[in-house]
Amino acid sequence: MTTQLVPVFHGAISNETILLCNARDLHAFLCVKRDFSTWINDRISEYEFAVNLDYIVFSPNSGKTVGRRRKEYHLTLDTAKELAMVERNDKGRQVRRYFIECEKQLRQKEMPTNPPAEAEEKLTLSITRSELCSLCWVWAVAEYMRETMYATYPALEAIKSSLAPTFYSMGSEYQLTLEAGRKILERETRSLDPHPYTVEDANWRSVLPRLREGWPVL
Repeated sequence: MTTQLVPVFHGAISNETILLCNARDLHAFLCVKRDFSTWINDRISEYEFAVNLDYIVFSPNSGKTVGRRRKEYHLTLDTAKELAMVERNDKGRQVRRYFIECEKQLRQKEMPTNPPAEAEEKLTLSITRSELCSLCWVWAVAEYMRETMYATYPALEAIKSSLAPTFYSMGSEYQLTLEAGRKILERETRSLDPHPYTVEDANWRSVLPRLREGWPVL
């Protein structure tokens, strides 16, 4: 976790189920040139963030405050990551990495204690050879879409598209999930040796090199 961000977002985990970030802290850390009120209101309007879903507003209390009373905006994890990425600078990337780490910690906190790996139940599935081939192609198509999203992200960022942060997240964060699926399918197809000429094995000949060695097939 980035040490510079620890004091800035020390209170990011606000309770057991919701991650919140003080928008003023985020604004200050990102070194945004516009004043806070203009920045947060413009971003909320631009990305159509919904109150109580994407952010929470705390109105000024009735007690005495120094200077002018201010509304406090607390952002959800996804909103904070998106606004950080929009700034397109190294500070934004640091914030995004920080909140991904916070999210992982929260998931680990909520997950029940897993049994030892050797005690995990093993399932016996009834699946045909052609059905297994279809599953391999599901992985191949999903990986192709992920790669396309990741490759498209710079162009979307250049035109300041609101889809840029989403394409970046999906293109980078889905890689581990798809790789886990690829390893399972590679293990289950290890003994398969498709015929080099028959029409019936044409799909296997196309997908297995990609599955086993990362060769492009699409």
